[in-house]
Amino acid sequence: MKSDPLVFVGGKILQGNQFVPGNLLVENGKIESVTSKIPSRKIPQIEASGLKLIPGFIDLHLHCDFQNDESEHLQSISQDHARFGTTRFLATFCTSSIENLKRQGQLFKRAKPLLKGAQVLGCHLEGPFLNPKHAGAQPSEFIRRPSLKVLQSLIKVYGKDLRLMTLAPELKGILPLILYLKSKKVCVSMGHTDASYEEALEGVRLGIRYGTHVFNQMRRIHHRELGATGAALFDERIFAELIADGVHVHPLMVKLALQVKGFEKFVLATDCFMHLKGNDTRHPPRLSSGTLAGSALSLRRAVLNLIKFANLNEGQAIQTATLNPARVLKIDRLFGSLEPGKWADVVLVDQSFNVKMTMVGGRIVYRR
Repeated sequence: MKSDPLVFVGGKILQGNQFVPGNLLVENGKIESVTSKIPSRKIPQIEASGLKLIPGFIDLHLHCDFQNDESEHLQSISQDHARFGTTRFLATFCTSSIENLKRQGQLFKRAKPLLKGAQVLGCHLEGPFLNPKHAGAQPSEFIRRPSLKVLQSLIKVYGKDLRLMTLAPELKGILPLILYLKSKKVCVSMGHTDASYEEALEGVRLGIRYGTHVFNQMRRIHHRELGATGAALFDERIFAELIADGVHVHPLMVKLALQVKGFEKFVLATDCFMHLKGNDTRHPPRLSSGTLAGSALSLRRAVLNLIKFANLNEGQAIQTATLNPARVLKIDRLFGSLEPGKWADVVLVDQSFNVKMTMVGGRIVYRR
């Protein structure tokens, strides 16, 4: 992605978990330097005095299920979340018929080159190999028993676009699927699961490295049986994803989970199902049964909530929505922090964390 050089001057730049004054030079879509000096050559400047520069948010769980063949749907989500600082995301698709999951993959491939806001890193399939006991908002009629043949047919359509897959590790016949996904370099996650602690650990031994919306639609923690939730929180190999809207998980439980897991293996995601339309403060949607059906959250709001719920350092909270998800996908050499050589995914925020500008790969996609 070609872009003209420019420099942010006068702002405070997130370096590690601290903000430091400086100037950030962007060239050819990437961060060229972070320095106290202003470049001597004449290039456009963006005045950032009184503002903070943070890395763009990366959302590994953002629902983009196509209802028809229009690419505008994905475009709307891309622009919707860019205005709240998200620069990269995984287009997430619910459990549905295998034919429709394949159709989702085909529509995704058609739509992704057209995006003008946040850019996609690939896809996240939330199912179909889940435990119907913990279906939640996933349509239980389409939840399937594990089938390597079915999985291979899906990967034939998605190819390298499939970056993350959520499954239930206790299902009979699931273990070969975990190994197959690992061989294809797909991050394997456990979610919508009734796994015992031992069943979850067996999945982790074979390659599971992520927990999808931990606490939600997982066997509850008991003091004698920790279940998949306990495995996600206590096993150091696992990144634990939480929805920090204060509804999916009680604020104090968010704080407790962070204390147990540590911020370096904690990932904020939205599980957003609704078009934000400029508002990231609405209550999450529910089915007619009252079951939560995703959120109406932005990652900006999730970071603010995490700071409030857990009394966390601002830089650490931001890391849970930037560098940590990049590490999950093993793309942290290119994304997730403001370092020379990485793509210039830069967000300008004011002291109240309102987004003033979003840049993706050196291109300004939102400005207020």
